[in-house]
Amino acid sequence: MNEGPGHIPMHKIPENMQKQLEWCNEAPFYTLGPLTIDIAPGYDHITSAIGAANIGALGTALLCYVTPKEHLGLSNRDDVKAGVIAYKIATCATDFCSMCGPKFCSMKITEDVRKYAKQHGYNDAEEALQQGMEAMSAEFRATKKTIIEFGPSPLWNPESPSKWRMIVLNHN
Repeated sequence: MNEGPGHIPMHKIPENMQKQLEWCNEAPFYTLGPLTIDIAPGYDHITSAIGAANIGALGTALLCYVTPKEHLGLSNRDDVKAGVIAYKIATCATDFCSMCGPKFCSMKITEDVRKYAKQHGYNDAEEALQQGMEAMSAEFRATKKTIIEFGPSPLWNPESPSKWRMIVLNHN
């Protein structure tokens, strides 16, 4: 794994991403940010989260959080918390929108659950949802697999440019 860029203006992130992949023969790389501006000392966690969301959406392998004190001093517990929160928000922005994104729409999912409940004679959508969750849980447990997530996001989307988000291990 290679260390990617740290300071890049936002409009140059796609170009830098392309160059990084070229130079490293598409080996995975991580970034500290990148910070998109250098005029906000004490707010590096925010300026870098903006760059992280951009480069994450383009497919960088891993995002390393930045604290508010990145260029000012040693971080304390609250600084680390602020950095992690900013990056959790940024990583979600790389893969989906809470209302609609690749193959995801909360309104469409709700509509589908209600339709399924009606078609299968459930009294309400909650009952259908509960039984569906139980069925999927049983199916997953029967496969005897463990999912290990890695990468910048707790969410994984196979159609995202960032493909390396999780692995599945078979239990033999």
